[in-house]
Amino acid sequence: MGPRTPSLDGRIDNSFYARMSERLEQDKLMQEIIQHQEADRSYINEGVRLIELAHDAQRLFLSRSGANSVGSWILYFRTRPGRTER
Repeated sequence: MGPRTPSLDGRIDNSFYARMSERLEQDKLMQEIIQHQEADRSYINEGVRLIELAHDAQRLFLSRSGANSVGSWILYFRTRPGRTER
């Protein structure tokens, strides 16, 4: 007699329980991996935007006057094409 699967009498054997428990744990770990990968991509995209902003900083500063230039940088960074909200 092979490993039992859930039946109408509500009984399962130890090997079936162990397999299902392991599968559930693997599913949870896979979800955590996916969440970390998405966070990694978000951080990378944010870093790229910071590098682009730093690259354009001199031009932005020279194109604006005084205290307004800091506000311009912030606005530029927040509205940059390709920016995704978090």
